[in-house]
Amino acid sequence: MINFDSDKETKGYPDDVSEALVAYDNAQEAQRDWRDAARTAFDYRAGKQWEDDDMSRLEGQGRPAVTFNRVAPVVDAIIGYEMDNQREVTYLGRNINDEPIAGAFTDMAQYVRDGCDADDEESEAYADTITSGMGWTETRVSYDDDPQGDILIERVAPLEMRWDPSARGNNLHDADWVCRVKWWKLDEIKARWPDKEADLEAMQNDAFDDDTSDSGSAHDATNAWKYDSDTAAQWENPDKEVRVLQYQWREKEEVVVVTDPQDPNKVLEFTPERWEKLQEGMMEDMPMTKVRRWKYYQQMIAGQTLLEETEAPAPNGFSFQCITGKRDENKNEWFGLVRQMIDPQKWANVFFSSALHSFQNSAKGGVMAEEGVVDDKRDFEEAWASADSVLWLEDGALSGGRVQPKEQNSYPAGLDKLMNFAIQAIRDCTGVNLEMLGMVGHEQSGVVESERKKSALTILAPLVASLKRYRKRQGRVLISLMTEVFTPEQVSMITERQVPFWQDETVRKYRVIVDEAASSPNQKSEAWSAMQQILPAVIKAGLPVPPQLLKYTPLPDKLATEWIQFAEQQSGGGDSEQMQKQIQELQQALQETQKQVMGEQIKLQTAQMSEQTKMANISMEERTHERRIAGQERLKQLAILADAQISDADREVRKGEIQVRYETDVARIASQESVASQNDMNALRIARENNSSDERIAGLKARVEALKIHSQPQGQLPERVNE
Repeated sequence: MINFDSDKETKGYPDDVSEALVAYDNAQEAQRDWRDAARTAFDYRAGKQWEDDDMSRLEGQGRPAVTFNRVAPVVDAIIGYEMDNQREVTYLGRNINDEPIAGAFTDMAQYVRDGCDADDEESEAYADTITSGMGWTETRVSYDDDPQGDILIERVAPLEMRWDPSARGNNLHDADWVCRVKWWKLDEIKARWPDKEADLEAMQNDAFDDDTSDSGSAHDATNAWKYDSDTAAQWENPDKEVRVLQYQWREKEEVVVVTDPQDPNKVLEFTPERWEKLQEGMMEDMPMTKVRRWKYYQQMIAGQTLLEETEAPAPNGFSFQCITGKRDENKNEWFGLVRQMIDPQKWANVFFSSALHSFQNSAKGGVMAEEGVVDDKRDFEEAWASADSVLWLEDGALSGGRVQPKEQNSYPAGLDKLMNFAIQAIRDCTGVNLEMLGMVGHEQSGVVESERKKSALTILAPLVASLKRYRKRQGRVLISLMTEVFTPEQVSMITERQVPFWQDETVRKYRVIVDEAASSPNQKSEAWSAMQQILPAVIKAGLPVPPQLLKYTPLPDKLATEWIQFAEQQSGGGDSEQMQKQIQELQQALQETQKQVMGEQIKLQTAQMSEQTKMANISMEERTHERRIAGQERLKQLAILADAQISDADREVRKGEIQVRYETDVARIASQESVASQNDMNALRIARENNSSDERIAGLKARVEALKIHSQPQGQLPERVNE
């Protein structure tokens, strides 16, 4: 709840209604500007686009107040798109075993929504959001026609609602209270609450700031309940209507949660007081957990009289749900698209009115003449308007300029451009283009038009997101009311399902997900077009096609339902077993595929290792051959140098030195080749460890032996040196 100053906690109200009435007064003042803007937006949408003062001024000046309503087509285009692509609440199971439970909730939700025309009510609420920034619905239980209760989803006028001024979240999801203000006939109140008749007759000083005045100044509200407007000078309410507040709020309360001893999958909740009494009769303590949860309450207040105080109709949320538009961060106010179109529409009206007034007051072919230029003025006036007449004037009247036509004044230059700019700005300010309005004046391809429509819808995505969130929140409230109103027998009769779990709170809290599904023909057509591209591949893969896909065909609902029932009858009760068998076959096929993939990966790794070994062998052979050729060339050079430079006298001495040098070089080359061979052998050993093929290992050993043989010193070179 809102915290108020100590001097404003009650304002003189009775204690049992002071909190609600003080909250209402604060919201009445905080949201005054929003209500003024909302009224203006609704007027512009309806075509009332001139202020009363402006209308009086134009009438005094003799100017026309022309209105071409271009706001309504834009709003209607957005609302029409929502109607053509409507979605409805559906419930999904968290796993395959929960699908029967979710299916029962979905079927019952469709039954409830069809019975109260929920789609139409929600479309009207969405239109309120586009116009004023806020749309409201109430999900309630009515006992007027059925003593067991009917669930209704109804649109609520936005100007009847008040809400927590501190709430800033989308769809007011963080509001601690909401309130509806409505006029009730006094006789109806007495009939519904007969025990409050004496209090209603004695009502005095029921201070209300009437929404129709919103003056903001203090006033005497004594006996305000008697008047349709407390600013009226006389009593003009013969039906004795009384202003009634339907105030709902939430509080955090402590709850004890324990596991059901008979069903470990189920939890039980108790108040702390109730839990203490239960513990007194227990032989041993049970494990429990204390949590704090929201609990919702409701008060019905007529004037300052409390009619009733009960728990809210839905235990998990307000019965009033909101669809919000765009938010003004500084003022914390919500506004719709009409607010952005007001100024362009206003100036378009002004410019057109000015152009029309200028055209009406400009000259249209008159003449200016001096006295004495004609003998008979009346004949001259009649003949001037005739195209085939001859006018006789005094001599020198034309040459002397004594007769001249009136100048025709045109409207101010650039006025038409300003008017066209204002008209175009009506669409530009909202992002709704001509393609979405269906007003494109030239031919273009369907692809281009479709893409431009999608671009316009992207701009409207925040509004669509608010509508989607509303459906989920409203779906949670609806599921709570359905479990309270309908019995398992009624559910079985409507859905043809056995639902022993119907009133189990644990089921709807932990095993059901609230979502939305397509319900309009256009949305179904798009879904069906997408499925047509997928179904051939599904059928080719041998996967079963569930009959529920027929719901998304563009066929009439009755035909689709009958087709689904026929398919289910033909399949009989073996659908589940067949599906389980197909699932097992798919799992086995998946395992075989995984094994094949692993085998291919091993083959690929083996081939890569083989290629690396082959490249290592080639590199080793090339290096050994290069070193052998280099050693032989070196020895040849030494022999030639010895023959050329050594004289016959010391040939024997030089020959001995050359022999020693030759042996040294041969030993050094052999050492180098031995080191290189060892390195190559290490590389081959590493490759041999990674390769599991016995044939490749034998081949590598053969190559190593060949390398050892080729690395021995050559015997021919010393003989050549001796020669």
